[in-house]
Amino acid sequence: MLGRDGNSNSELHCGGDLIVSNGGALSVFSGRTNGLAVDYGALVDVSGDIQIGAGAWLCPWSQTNDGGSVLFRARNLTVATNAGIDLTIDTSSTTDTKAGSVQLGVFNGTGGTQFLNNLTVTATDGTTAGAQVTLHGNISLDADGAGTAGSLVLN
Repeated sequence: MLGRDGNSNSELHCGGDLIVSNGGALSVFSGRTNGLAVDYGALVDVSGDIQIGAGAWLCPWSQTNDGGSVLFRARNLTVATNAGIDLTIDTSSTTDTKAGSVQLGVFNGTGGTQFLNNLTVTATDGTTAGAQVTLHGNISLDADGAGTAGSLVLN
């Protein structure tokens, strides 16, 4: 677990491959980005490959006050069968009109068995309708590559 306090912008630098296996999980919590020189809330910088083994999970979390998100840099990302990525994006605010908008590109299992399992987007604010969530393509969710449904939650 990296950056759990949500107030610091943690960085993880890995000089080789980053491997999550044996049912393990890597949870990375983003810090704030407002007023900072960087445009990410946490950084996972891997000079080699990121490999998510069978039964393992990669769980990035966006910052709940200003929507700062985790930036992953790697040569390649490999997600094994029966592994998964849960993605939670939270740009909500307790102040009216201050929630951050969310724009999502394509999520799919192109290349075989790499799937996004659960996607949760929260863009609510005080008492108004919240921010806009825009989908710019298909979002394919699958828990295991065998047709077990993943979930999409938009708040």
